[in-house]
Amino acid sequence: MILISVRNNTVRYIQVEDSQQRFIVSKIDSFKLPATLKSLDLRSPDLKFMLQEHLFQRIFREFSSSKIEVLLSLDDMWIDNHIYEVDSNLELEEKGIFLNWVHRQREGDLWHDKMLFYQNLTTGEDQKDRILSCATYKNVVDSFKEALENFGGIPVWLESSLSSLSNVVSFLNTGKTAKILLVEPSGKKFNGYFYNNSELSSIAILNITGQEIVPTNVKGDLEFINQCLQDLMSCWKDINSTPELRIFLAGEYTDTQLQRWIRDNNTMNFVTIISPFSEMACEDVEVPDCSQGSWFVDHFGLMIRRI
Repeated sequence: MILISVRNNTVRYIQVEDSQQRFIVSKIDSFKLPATLKSLDLRSPDLKFMLQEHLFQRIFREFSSSKIEVLLSLDDMWIDNHIYEVDSNLELEEKGIFLNWVHRQREGDLWHDKMLFYQNLTTGEDQKDRILSCATYKNVVDSFKEALENFGGIPVWLESSLSSLSNVVSFLNTGKTAKILLVEPSGKKFNGYFYNNSELSSIAILNITGQEIVPTNVKGDLEFINQCLQDLMSCWKDINSTPELRIFLAGEYTDTQLQRWIRDNNTMNFVTIISPFSEMACEDVEVPDCSQGSWFVDHFGLMIRRI
C-alpha cells in the first residue's frame, strides 16, 4: 500500500507492505506541492486533472504494478477543522444538523458544495460538550478518488492530518496519561494539540517567551490548555518536579526549536520525539533521520488504521 500525506505544501509518500503483522517500508520520497495546485480553486473541475498530472503521475511512475491500495492524509489547505460547543442534551444526529446550520451561516451558498464529517469529543474540564467538525469540498474527495483510480490505485481511506496525529497519540499513549500535548513547529511559533485521556480536547498556536507559553487562536477547552501549560511551566521552573503531562514532538525541529521543549535531562522523562520509522521494518531503503522529529508522522497515523 502507499501512504500519502499532503501537508505544509509538501507531498510525502511511502510504500509499505503488510507482511505477517509487520510493516515493511520499501519506498520513501517527497516533493514540493506544485504552485499550480496551491493556487487552484478547490471547486474547480480541473482539480482532478491537475492532481493526475502534478501529483499522482509523479508518484505512480515509481511503481511497476497498479492496483495498489492508497491511504491519504490532507492538511487544512484541503480539510477545514473546527471544534464547536454543543448542547449536551442533543443526540449525535442532532449535533450534525446543528453543525450543518453553523456552516451554512458562515459560508452561505458555498456550503452546498461541501461534505461534513464530525465526532463527539470528551466533555471538557469546563464541563462543556464539544464536537469536532471536519469539512471539505465534495470536489476534493471526488477528484482525489478519480485521479487515483485513473492510475490504477485503489482509494481506501482519506482523512485530515489532524485525525492522523490523533491516531498516533492514541497508539503511543500506552500508559494512558491523562494530559497529552502534541507539538509541531510552525515558523517561530508552534501548533499545539491537547488531548484529554487520548481524546482531542483543544487546538492552539503556542508562543514561547522565556518561561511562559501564550496560547492563541484557541479552539476547544481553554481551561484544559491552561492546566497542561501550568504543569509544564512548573516543571521548567523546578527541575525536580514531574508534570502530570506527556509531550510528543512531531514535525522537523531546528536545534533552537528543540531546546525550547527539551531543556534538561528531567524534561526527557516526559518529552518524546515521535520516530515513525522505528515502528516499521525498513529494508534496502534510506530512512530519514528522526532524531529531531519527522514530518512522516501522518503516515504513521495512516498505518495505524491497518493495525
